[in-house]
Amino acid sequence: MSRSTPSTVRSGWRLLLLVWLLPVLLAACNLVSESAAPTPTATALPPRVAAEPTTNPANITNPEGFALTLPPGWVVAANEGAATFGGVVTLTPATVDTSAPTQAVVIGVSEQPLLVTDPITAGATLDDVLDEALQTLELDQQTGERSTTRISGLTARVVEIDTPQSQRRLAVARVDDTRWLVVYAYAPVAQWDAAAVDAVLRSLRVFEPSLALPPPYPLPPDASNLARVGNQTSFVTSLPIDAVMEFYRTALGAAGATERTAVTYATAEEFEMVFEGWPPANGQAVLIQGGLISIENEVGAIGQTVVTLQLE
Repeated sequence: MSRSTPSTVRSGWRLLLLVWLLPVLLAACNLVSESAAPTPTATALPPRVAAEPTTNPANITNPEGFALTLPPGWVVAANEGAATFGGVVTLTPATVDTSAPTQAVVIGVSEQPLLVTDPITAGATLDDVLDEALQTLELDQQTGERSTTRISGLTARVVEIDTPQSQRRLAVARVDDTRWLVVYAYAPVAQWDAAAVDAVLRSLRVFEPSLALPPPYPLPPDASNLARVGNQTSFVTSLPIDAVMEFYRTALGAAGATERTAVTYATAEEFEMVFEGWPPANGQAVLIQGGLISIENEVGAIGQTVVTLQLE
């Protein structure tokens, strides 16, 4: 997969990640065909006051504003998102063969419902969104029993689709005037764990997104054009890429962080590195990306390095 040069504020990059994250994850688990990959759009949400779940504290939290309890024997395959664009959490059993179809539960809260490729109208009903999602999954010709339930205090419509090969559950709820909740569970018949899916739905809590500022990252002495958006911090420095990487190895390492060297990537023009165990990150990994400025612009001069840090 090719890498593009990071920009000053990686909001657009994160948006594209969220837009494509779900089909990539589902394809990796053999949950949908390549032709069914959705390409939804997303737009910025208005600011909200942050709040925490009020009941049944969960051990997995997504910055878009939802949390859940992980079923025993399951792991988090992905937890992506930002309060602006929407969030996705994917859960799978801890021991799975990634080369074969496996069970997965995907939860998303966003302005554009997950699995829906066309813009949603203001008057769209829960069944309308279910219909659109089923079409994306190429299941619109399948018949399944629909029911109404409550998820995190929200009215939700649920459809169960059973075939000789697989079992699926799709749930949709409207969180507020701008956000939708979508939960999609899939498994081959022999792997279907209804109790685990039920447990996830019971534990799910939707709340206001966290708009907390990013932690105070160490910055090179000449850092300029500092920008903070969501949990991202970006700046420009005259240090070359190798010097920037060494700066963060020293600064974060001195505080107890460890570089995840297996994912470190560097060329003469761009780099990426991840650190774990940095105390101010409260258990989250720190992703650092950067690239050389190749065209003179308002961000910086040719040859300077643009660096972006954020919590994974």
